[in-house]
Amino acid sequence: MTTAPLLTALPFHRMPRYTGRHRWWRPVAGSPLVCAGWLLIVGFTDAVVSGVGEGLGLPSLPDGTTDFGALGSIAFQLLYIALLLPLVLLAVRWTGRRPAGTVSSVTGRLRWRWLGRCLAAALPAAALLGAAVVFLPLEESAAGAEPAQWVGWPMFLTSLPVLALLVPLQAAAEEYVFRGWLLQAVGGFLRSPWCAVLPQALLFGAAHGWGTV
Repeated sequence: MTTAPLLTALPFHRMPRYTGRHRWWRPVAGSPLVCAGWLLIVGFTDAVVSGVGEGLGLPSLPDGTTDFGALGSIAFQLLYIALLLPLVLLAVRWTGRRPAGTVSSVTGRLRWRWLGRCLAAALPAAALLGAAVVFLPLEESAAGAEPAQWVGWPMFLTSLPVLALLVPLQAAAEEYVFRGWLLQAVGGFLRSPWCAVLPQALLFGAAHGWGTV
């Protein structure tokens, strides 16, 4: 994530104009690059993974995919989403003709000190939420569904490093796609931050299910 001279002081949603090379067609060309590139990479990766599973003699699921177990399936799902992250950075660099770091912050790079402060502020809240969940009453299981059970320490300790590695990458990929690329793609044309924030917010909500009001 390299930096470049900042021509003018710009807010985050206006970062496409960071170097003065912004053109109307750059975000228009970059968005299909991210989407099509992700579909091709996921399709290729899935084909390789399925071939390896068949070679190992693993069973198949009803939908025809290979059964790698609960942890394996979750790991691959997280990995597929995480593949969006390098594609966004490449689109910013190649089609946007600006430093990839401009999708991270207004300084043209990832602000590690600020990230550390935000993490320090978030950890107590996350810990409190985790502790509260332990004492909340469990939801009643659906008819015919097996009640939730503790998987045991071996499975827990095996899953922990896998999730600790992949979940941050998956979450970062989503942030860079919605709160980075899409927000700035609109902000490159419109000065109002609301016009840039609202479209990606609606798409982010749609991608994750609308949930409750």
